[in-house]
Amino acid sequence: MKLSDRFEPQVRAMVEFFQDQWFDQSRRVHTSGEVSLRAAGVDETAFHDSEAYQPARPAHIRAALHRIAVDDVSDYSYIDLGSGKGRSLFIAAERPFRRIIGVELSPRLHALALANTRTFRHWGSGSRAIVSLNMDATQFQFPDGRIVLYMFNPFGVATVRQVLYNLGLSLQRRPRHVVIVLLWPQWEGELAAIERVKLHHKTNEYQIFEVHRELASSS
Repeated sequence: MKLSDRFEPQVRAMVEFFQDQWFDQSRRVHTSGEVSLRAAGVDETAFHDSEAYQPARPAHIRAALHRIAVDDVSDYSYIDLGSGKGRSLFIAAERPFRRIIGVELSPRLHALALANTRTFRHWGSGSRAIVSLNMDATQFQFPDGRIVLYMFNPFGVATVRQVLYNLGLSLQRRPRHVVIVLLWPQWEGELAAIERVKLHHKTNEYQIFEVHRELASSS
C-alpha cells in the first residue's frame, strides 16, 4: 500500500471538515455534525423508516443543482424532504427560487433549522423565501407550481413510496414540470412509480430525473 493511499481518507475527512466549517461560519448557521435518531427526538416507532441526520457536502449539493435542466428557477419551488438543519435550503437560497421549503420530521432538527433561518446570511441575489415545516413527509402536500424536489436518503422505502405516490397524484391533478434530485441515491428504482419520469443526468454522487409538462399532461 502506498503511503498516499494510507493517508488519503484522513486528508479527505479533514478537507470535508473544514469545508463544512467554512460554509457554516460564512453563512452564520450551524448545519454540521451528525445527529442520531434518538438525539433528534424522533419517536422510536418511526425508527424503522427513518435515517439519522448527516449533512451532505455543500459541493455535492451545488453540483447536482447546477445540472438540473432549468435555466431560470424563479418560477420553481425548491423542496427538501428530510431537510434536517437546513443545509440544502441555504445552498438553494444562492439561486432565485420562487420559494424554498424544508420538511423535517424531527422537532429538534426543525428547531435548529428555524434558528439557522433567522441567522442565515444571504449571499448575492438568491431567494429569501425560506420556510421550514415540522411534519411527516408522507403528509406533505406538494404545491401546484413547478418544483425542484431534493432528497438525500432521508427515510426508508415505505415513506419514499408514499411520497412518490403523493407526487404522482399531484401531477395528475395539475400537470407541470418537476425535477427530482437524489443525492447518493439508494432507491432510485422507486421513481418508476411516477408515470413518464425520465432520467436527465447521472453521476456516482447524484441522479436527476424529470417529469416534463407535456408528458405529464398526456398521462
